[in-house]
Amino acid sequence: MELYLNCAIFIHYVFSYHSATTKQVNIMKVCAFILLIMAYGNLTSNVCMCQTGAKQSIIDDFYDQMKQIPDDPCWKCLLHCNGVSLGAFSVTGEIDVQKWADVFDYIDIPLAQKCAAIADPDPCQRAYLVVKCVDDHLTAEYPL
Repeated sequence: MELYLNCAIFIHYVFSYHSATTKQVNIMKVCAFILLIMAYGNLTSNVCMCQTGAKQSIIDDFYDQMKQIPDDPCWKCLLHCNGVSLGAFSVTGEIDVQKWADVFDYIDIPLAQKCAAIADPDPCQRAYLVVKCVDDHLTAEYPL
């Protein structure tokens, strides 16, 4: 729980002061995804991990190597499952824009609307594309 709190505080700090070093931006990006993907539990005991078959090695590689978002079917379903757990995504893949923006300080309504407009019939693929949209936006806004 301490990790989540520290990440949330750090992200709030970076966005409140609108100037950040490259190192702070990198940490912010990792924290943003830790908060989104880990949702309400750690990844090793997360119900969503069990439901989706997401492999710990893919998750570890992503965080340890700070790679791009994995293009793995189980990872995509992990994103969707955690979005549902947060109440931001529905089981059918619809996105509650207001809830999504309320849960994550770094996602404002216009960004949430832009990314939520991405359509895909597969809820897991849509979750992946929507999270990638946010990541792409943050990367463009805070280039390394």
